[in-house]
Amino acid sequence: MARKKLEAFEKAGQSYYIIAEVKDASKEEKTSKAGKPYTEYKARVRTPEGVTIFVKSTRFPATDEYPEHSFKTEGFTNWDEMIETEYNDVKRGFVFIKGNKKAEKKMYNWLTNYEKEDGQISYNLDNFPQELDFAIGEDEEVVINFKSGASKFKERKTTFTATMYVGDIDGNRLLLTDGKEDYPNTLTVELDEGMENKAKIGQGYTFRLKLAKGKRAKVESGTTNWGDEGATTDYEPDKLIVEAVESMVKDMTLGKVVKSKAKKTTTTTVENDEDDMPF
Repeated sequence: MARKKLEAFEKAGQSYYIIAEVKDASKEEKTSKAGKPYTEYKARVRTPEGVTIFVKSTRFPATDEYPEHSFKTEGFTNWDEMIETEYNDVKRGFVFIKGNKKAEKKMYNWLTNYEKEDGQISYNLDNFPQELDFAIGEDEEVVINFKSGASKFKERKTTFTATMYVGDIDGNRLLLTDGKEDYPNTLTVELDEGMENKAKIGQGYTFRLKLAKGKRAKVESGTTNWGDEGATTDYEPDKLIVEAVESMVKDMTLGKVVKSKAKKTTTTTVENDEDDMPF
């Protein structure tokens, strides 16, 4: 029996295991365009790097035809408990969020980001946060207790892999996409300092990525901000940095690519060349 030809978006995927501190959680009752009620669960969490990620998941009423899976029921029950908790400097909570591409299946639990008009980056996850056991030591440092051992929260680094297509290029910035023409999942990433950019639009690569917290922009010497024109609060945005390009995926090419919201891109056909290595 011939194997089914995979759609472009079925080849793309991510693998991540993110730990973070819960800052707040909520839920909101909504109605879809088709008139179906649902509940949107939300949480705001912060990684050890200090980067905020907005987590969400949608819950539709269970029916005989579409019962709710037990892992979802458990996940929403835990989420309700987070909603009832008032997090502060005394009452704290830590979670992990994991996702992994299943072979030859479409991925749903994507980590994406979105660039706002002011240049700031919003990070979003469509997934379930799961509670972690932790302790606070005498030095006030948070220690996460894993089955394999314990480690300090602030020493954990958020790294993960993304096998995605290059949809657009702007200097050392790449717009990555899962390959869908309608409502694509996208990531804006930056090449690490000194990394040569040989990316091809429409080609799929496996990237190893790391989160970097934005810093306050340095004020130039000789500048005077007396407050008459408002305080300066310019910050460099949080970033996803390409730590390494692990491989070019030869069978991942797009004949038609997405268009960046920042600038338009022409349709590009990518030719495979075994001798042309990425980056």
